[in-house]
Amino acid sequence: MGEVYAKAQKERLNRSLNEILAMLEEMKGTPEGEDFQIGKQKILARLEEMITEDQRPLSTVIRTNNGWDFSKEKAEDILAEDGVVRLRPFSAGDEQFYFQIREQYRIFNTKNIPEEKLIAGYWDEAQQSSAFYCVIERVSDAAKMGYIALKDTSKDIWEIAIELDSAYCHQGYGTRAIMLFLRKIGEITPKSRFQFLVEVDNIPCQSCMKKLNAELVGIHNLAFDCEEDAETFEARNLNMITEHMRTLAGKLDVSPQKLLSQVLDYRFAL
Repeated sequence: MGEVYAKAQKERLNRSLNEILAMLEEMKGTPEGEDFQIGKQKILARLEEMITEDQRPLSTVIRTNNGWDFSKEKAEDILAEDGVVRLRPFSAGDEQFYFQIREQYRIFNTKNIPEEKLIAGYWDEAQQSSAFYCVIERVSDAAKMGYIALKDTSKDIWEIAIELDSAYCHQGYGTRAIMLFLRKIGEITPKSRFQFLVEVDNIPCQSCMKKLNAELVGIHNLAFDCEEDAETFEARNLNMITEHMRTLAGKLDVSPQKLLSQVLDYRFAL
């Protein structure tokens, strides 16, 4: 997880926490009657929303259909392999593994949330009918190295998500898994163009995009609900702008500070 996006997400969390504090302030001195219980339920509901927001996929959209039907592929033991990497659709025994991968890249402190609740939340994300998740395994020893997924096939452009256990990063497994996955998806569906959203300071992932010949087409807002919040964050964090970000901004014809509130939008064509 890059520092810029992580800081933007933490600011979003702080805004939510300020909402909670304001609600608590309103409840001060309220006797434990009906009004007190209503206030308590509002606070609990907002906390649940915050947990859901932390677990949501990077791209949150209004779904107009259930997406592509991968039920046949989800029931198979193996989706594809090339002698080095194997892609295996998620099965019931992968909940803990998926949780461990997601926790490696988590931004927020969840120490007060029961582990079983976190596992269930992550797993529910992966089991959406419009999503298709696979474990990335090494063929030689069946080591689970990470996961790759279509996050929401109800969208016009399908976004690819991939995360590797840190022990297997920077060894070429990610690039190999992406190509294997997309070639197979191209055989199964008519889709031939896909999206990757990459943090502006995640240089290894950007290098992977270059190896794939993916095209950098623009920027994408993930962390802010309105332009005013994004601009406020940018103004407060100008010191985080790097030469690498200035170079990216020049390629995209945007101001460097705009990259503080956005992620990079790459497109890959088969």
